[in-house]
Amino acid sequence: MDQLSQRDQMQVMQALNEMQMQEMMNTYNNLVEKCFNECITSFRTKALEGSEEQCVTRCVQKFMSFSQLGPQSVCFQLVANMLAKNRAQETVDSMWRRVSLRFQEKQQQMQLQQQHG
Repeated sequence: MDQLSQRDQMQVMQALNEMQMQEMMNTYNNLVEKCFNECITSFRTKALEGSEEQCVTRCVQKFMSFSQLGPQSVCFQLVANMLAKNRAQETVDSMWRRVSLRFQEKQQQMQLQQQHG
């Protein structure tokens, strides 16, 4: 690396940083998908249930302990845990919105059928 010009060194460092960021994003996305699929089992309410929230926390901790980031990155673990819960909540909210819209559409169809039938 010492043989490279300062400009080339900066480009190499930038590429390494981008690769590291991409790897962290891939790890995070895998974490969210795995924990959502494992922990979110009910769509009875819009909010995460206590057991689901606890499951997400355990899942993040387990995932991080076995990932290459390991326990070295406590900050990343905390952020990933918070983001995983937020992403799970957003997904539940989104599903509730879709169900609500479909329900409204069905109601409108039934009303139209009653008016014309």
